[in-house]
Amino acid sequence: MARCSFCNRHFASAQAVRAHLKGCGAYKGNLPREKMPRETRVAPLSDRARHFQGEVQAEQARLSLREIKARHAELDRAEAERTRREREAREEARRRERERVEAQARADARAKAEARAREDRELDAWLSREYRRHVIQGVKDRALSGYGAVPEGVRAEARIAVQRALAGLDLDEVPEDEILGIAKAVADKVCRPAAEAQECEREPQQADLLRTIREIGEAARRSLQSNPFMPDLGEGDDDGR
Repeated sequence: MARCSFCNRHFASAQAVRAHLKGCGAYKGNLPREKMPRETRVAPLSDRARHFQGEVQAEQARLSLREIKARHAELDRAEAERTRREREAREEARRRERERVEAQARADARAKAEARAREDRELDAWLSREYRRHVIQGVKDRALSGYGAVPEGVRAEARIAVQRALAGLDLDEVPEDEILGIAKAVADKVCRPAAEAQECEREPQQADLLRTIREIGEAARRSLQSNPFMPDLGEGDDDGR
């Protein structure tokens, strides 16, 4: 907002004040006709008075000119100050927008990096689990390979025991032979009693089977000997040897 210092009217800008001065009556020293003082007849002035009056008018003109220049300078300073403030406001707005964009870009990059790191950790964990599962499964199969005849329930119990025994081991640090030795020791502890019990049960069954086979063979030999149409299979016959 700018103001004319001569008539005290307000205008939107300094340029509008300058344009107004071209027709400002107060600025030009012109007053409306209805406010002009009536002409009065005065006595002629002396040369000295006219000279003094001229000097006074010249001084008034110089003062008016200085005042006009001062007013113009003031308007220029106000306009320059307004322009400077607007420029600084624009620069501040651009700086804040640039900082906001840079901060958002950093936040996005940080979020992407964290997401990639999280995915890498999840992948590493999954690969570690899969590797561990594969190693433990292979060790369990090898540890139980000699106990195929034991009941499946016992084998399942042995698998669980081996799984628990290997759960606390760092498979990347412990040699494979040592892991296999631990698994076999655990499997033997679970499966060996069942295998020995099966062996004890199997021995009488085998003896009974052999006895049954011998009895069948003896009965068949007697039946053949009692058959008149069969040659003599008695003992001591060279052909029967």
